Amino acid sequence: LDAQHCGSDFVTDYIEQNYFPAVETARTLLEKDRFDLCAAHVGDLGIPNMPRFKKKLWAQDIKDTIKQPIDKVKDTLKGLRDFALLCPKYQQRLAPQVATQTKTLLKLMQRFDALYAAAKQRRNVLDFADLEHHALKLLQTQPETADKLKERFEYIFVDEYQDINAVQQRILEQVSRDDNVFVVGDVKQSIYGFRQSKPDIFLSQLENAGDGSGPPELPVRVDLQDNFRCRNEIVDFVNALFSQTMTRAVAQMDYDKRAELVSGFDYPAFEAKDGPRHPVELALLNEQDDGTWRHDSDDPAQSVSAAQRQAVWVAERIQKIVGAQTSAPEFQVYDKKTDGFRGVEYRDIVVLMRSLSHKAQDYTEMLRLAGVPVNSQSACGYFEATEVSDCLTLLKVLDNPDRDIELAGLLRSPVFGVTDTELAKIRLHTKERTSFYKTVSQYASDGDEAALCGKLNTILSQINAWRRQVRIGSLADFLDRVFREKGLLSFYAALPNGAQRRANLLKLHDHAIRFEHFRTTEPGTALGRFVEFLEKLDENQQDWAPAEPDSVGQNAVRIMSIHKSKGLEFPVVFVAELNTRFNMRDTSGACLIDERMLGLQVADKDANAAFASTAHQVIADHTRQKTIAEEMRILYVALTRAREKLILTGSIKQNTCAELLSRFAQFADGLPGWKLSEARSHLDWVLTGFANQSSLHQLLGTDVEYTLCDDGLFFAQHIGRRQLDAITNKILDAKRSLKATAESPKAGCPQDKEANTAFETIKQNIEWRYDFSDVTRTPAKLSVSELTHRDDEFSAASVQRAFSQKPSILQSSEPAGRRQKRPDAMVLGSATHLVFEQVDLSGPVDAKAIQAMLSRLIETGQLTEPLAAAIDVAAIVLFFNSELGQLAKQAGGSVYREWPFTYGLNAAEVGAQSDNEIIVLQGIIDMIIPTDEGLVIVDFKTDRISEEAISERAEKYAGQMRSYATAAADILKQPVIAAWLYFLCPKKSVEINLD
Repeated sequence: LDAQHCGSDFVTDYIEQNYFPAVETARTLLEKDRFDLCAAHVGDLGIPNMPRFKKKLWAQDIKDTIKQPIDKVKDTLKGLRDFALLCPKYQQRLAPQVATQTKTLLKLMQRFDALYAAAKQRRNVLDFADLEHHALKLLQTQPETADKLKERFEYIFVDEYQDINAVQQRILEQVSRDDNVFVVGDVKQSIYGFRQSKPDIFLSQLENAGDGSGPPELPVRVDLQDNFRCRNEIVDFVNALFSQTMTRAVAQMDYDKRAELVSGFDYPAFEAKDGPRHPVELALLNEQDDGTWRHDSDDPAQSVSAAQRQAVWVAERIQKIVGAQTSAPEFQVYDKKTDGFRGVEYRDIVVLMRSLSHKAQDYTEMLRLAGVPVNSQSACGYFEATEVSDCLTLLKVLDNPDRDIELAGLLRSPVFGVTDTELAKIRLHTKERTSFYKTVSQYASDGDEAALCGKLNTILSQINAWRRQVRIGSLADFLDRVFREKGLLSFYAALPNGAQRRANLLKLHDHAIRFEHFRTTEPGTALGRFVEFLEKLDENQQDWAPAEPDSVGQNAVRIMSIHKSKGLEFPVVFVAELNTRFNMRDTSGACLIDERMLGLQVADKDANAAFASTAHQVIADHTRQKTIAEEMRILYVALTRAREKLILTGSIKQNTCAELLSRFAQFADGLPGWKLSEARSHLDWVLTGFANQSSLHQLLGTDVEYTLCDDGLFFAQHIGRRQLDAITNKILDAKRSLKATAESPKAGCPQDKEANTAFETIKQNIEWRYDFSDVTRTPAKLSVSELTHRDDEFSAASVQRAFSQKPSILQSSEPAGRRQKRPDAMVLGSATHLVFEQVDLSGPVDAKAIQAMLSRLIETGQLTEPLAAAIDVAAIVLFFNSELGQLAKQAGGSVYREWPFTYGLNAAEVGAQSDNEIIVLQGIIDMIIPTDEGLVIVDFKTDRISEEAISERAEKYAGQMRSYATAAADILKQPVIAAWLYFLCPKKSVEINLD
């Protein structure tokens, strides 16, 4: 309760006299675990009323100021009565239920974890969390391994230390010494709590660190305060705000002198031609009620939300900044490429928001209506995109052509281009109540217009052909074929926001690949399962984010989340929707968890209600504190992205804003943590942090008797109801105009001047060339096969087949009753490699042992019976009976099998002009046999070739084997003395010359 005090001695004395004795008694009983007595004490607690004030001696705002902390203390004491631990009914009836349910849930999770771990072990796979935990377990259970690593690493450098998690910290402690760790980070930018980052680890290190004058074993703290990004005015704004709001009580740390930023880049004085002459702006939109204006009609298009109005204000401000109407930008920005100043452009501007889930679409739509080119990274809206909807309609029709609405949509889409008039003629052709597919078929056979009949016959033939193709081949391959045959990528790329549309189609193709990658389906059922999967996502409102188009060279405003912007910088930053409420969903729910405990809600059948357990209440409170602290850091990240112009916008009722400023104007010596922690949005903190600034009070017409200041930290403006009404009308007019344009193709045609301007823009975009284009054509990551077959005319097709095939060997055979086909070559190859990987080298490797292993793999679901039957057991046995196979058996457990590697390669070695770039080479070596002289590499090939063709085929793989040898020798620090290819079909081994 010490934090509840304000600067008034009267309040402090009153709280100490009337409330502290009761609190101390409760604290003493809790420390002695006398919960029953504490419950009785709290239940009988009499909470004193507020003291009476003489009207003549106390002004009303002074009374309100004194009342705030006293009311807070009273509410805190009353809240103790709701604490489950102090509730007799909970202790007697519900606590035993909580204990039983918690134990049951923990046992269930342990059982699931064991089964999941066993399944991963059978398939020889790990996820990233497994790698971390297994590494830590290894270091803890084998101290000698940890000691070797401690000696191996001379120095350990850790970047972004504020985002480290508990497991990573333990690993770091296991491999480091007391004198060889150097960590860098900014705890004020720790915003990845959802990834289990633990900023308190860094804070603890800072608390224990000294300035270098102490004992040698004491860590040394070096504060890097210079900021080479932001203008001095932005730095001053950030320092002023967070020195008031970022306190230990709210954000786990104090924004003190050591945390303050120091401007490190000498910008010239900010000059604006027409707009505000300050680099920092604060715009407050006066919204009422829920902020939604609705027309009298029921048309949802006639409603305008507060977010849309705020978006239009942002759009208009952007147009003024870039000089869209005057052709003269409002101010200039520094260009790092030219080391000079130039007029601000759209590409210099970003709009940041806390979350894109519900607002990004509004902003994208409004900015485009205002003529602002925009590149948005929305969190949803993927399925609503026209191009995606058209493709999903196609897939649904191919899965079931009797879907009337989908078939009509497909015919009308760019895939087939049937007009509305033609659709009407088709529908009116028959009066029978039948499916639209049958109606189309009937018109195609006996329709009135020969041209339309021919068109429909072609369409039906195409649909039937596609239905056959998609059932016998890969879904991803089919989509790729449709994109190419119909030119859909080019068509949608030519529409407005074409880059985004094209990227969305490619994302759908990518998801089809992933679906086939991970989903085990009967042959011919992938399409139906994929459609079902997408429909379930849509039903559950689990929309995907639109794809991120390549924005290189685009002169467009970007919209992104604050998290996405971390580590980036922009000349002009709008931090919009500051009024968005904090998301506290993690503090509610039937089950809450953190690293210390699990908390459940328990049902009381008599009361027909659910009550939070003690653990649930503790976790909820702790989670709320962590959420508030992280939201403070998120605001810090947002404000420090701006280089030269920072504009903050938020919607709030005028009277609410005025009340907030009045309540906090009194705190001249610092804002109390209990008030700051009650904030519901970032805008609350911005307003409370500057509640002592007279410019805000003058703007909103508040009347306070406290001493205010005017530090000139920002330019504030209030957008009143009249301006908002004008914005509303603009939005409605734009929507009506857009609708009219869509209904009348001739309306809104560009004039010659506009057409010429558009042509020049397109021409410039087409002719633009990137200065380092040769590097862009070099992939950042290559597989060994891609590297060694770069000039192979069939390599592209091979790579496409590799991506479109299911790598899982859990594929079913043909349905019963059909003739069994030989499994796909790539699937059979994967199965054969699995046998080589899992064969027991410690025992005999004969046909009986291999067959027993195949039976085991079938039982565990790793192979199907037809696939196991297709594996060449004799060729495998012959290999292990050869001299090479015997060498592997002698090495036994030290043999590396299916050894994955990642290796850095100079880009110049793959043909790039730059020798300063590194590409990542990835591959998997089938077998590495350690010997006294060095390593022997073996690669197994299931190519079906004749014995005469072995030499020619081996030569094709020679480059791959040399790459394997280079990587293995460098990584394992042993020479590679030999490399062999073993072809199973002719059962022959071929040695590769490594020179």
